[in-house]
Amino acid sequence: MAGMTHENLRDKKRRETQAAIYCSAAQLVAARGFDAVTVDEICAQVGISKRTFFNYCDSKEQAVIGPGPRPLSAEERAAFLATPHSNLLADLLELHLSTVIDGMGADEDALRRHRKQIMHRNHDLAAQRNAQMMTALGALTELVREALGCEEEQAEATTALLSTCLYVGHHRWLQRPHANYTALREECARALEQLSEAVKEYA
Repeated sequence: MAGMTHENLRDKKRRETQAAIYCSAAQLVAARGFDAVTVDEICAQVGISKRTFFNYCDSKEQAVIGPGPRPLSAEERAAFLATPHSNLLADLLELHLSTVIDGMGADEDALRRHRKQIMHRNHDLAAQRNAQMMTALGALTELVREALGCEEEQAEATTALLSTCLYVGHHRWLQRPHANYTALREECARALEQLSEAVKEYA
C-alpha cells in the first residue's frame, strides 16, 4: 500500500465498487429473476446510494450483463495495423475479444456463473448481450478493411465470419458454468479453426 498514489487508490476503489455492483446485481437476478430485483436492492447489498449506482451503470440491465465491449483506442488500432500478422483473422478475433472481455467486468467465477444462468433464462437480456457484441463487430469492419487492404464488401464478409466465430464460441462457453474468459477465447478460436476448415473442405 505504501507505493500506491492517491490516484492508484481511487482507481482501485472504483474498480472494487464496480465489481461489487456487477456481482450483486448478477447474484440477485440469478436467484430471483430480473423483474423481481430493484436498483434499490442492489444498492443496499453493495452499500452505496442510488446516485452512486448510476455513476457506474446507466441501467439495471447494464449492471446485470455488463456495459458491453469497449471501443478500440486509436493507439490499439495503430499498433495492430503496424504489426505483422501470421494469422490475421485469429489476431483480429483476439483483438475484438479483448474489448468484449473488458466490457464484462470482473473475472470472478460467481459473476460469470450467475450471468450464464441469466442468459439461459432471460432471452431479452441474452438478446441485449448479443446486440452489444454485434454492434462492436460492426465497428471492426473499417479496421478489417485497412488490415486486409480490401474493398468494403470483402471487409464486411470477413467481419461476418468473425461474428459467426464469436457467436458459436460464446454459445459453447455459456454451456460451461465455471469456464473463465480464457476458455471463451479458446472456444472462439476453435470455432474459427472449424469454420476455416469447413470453407477449405466444402466451398
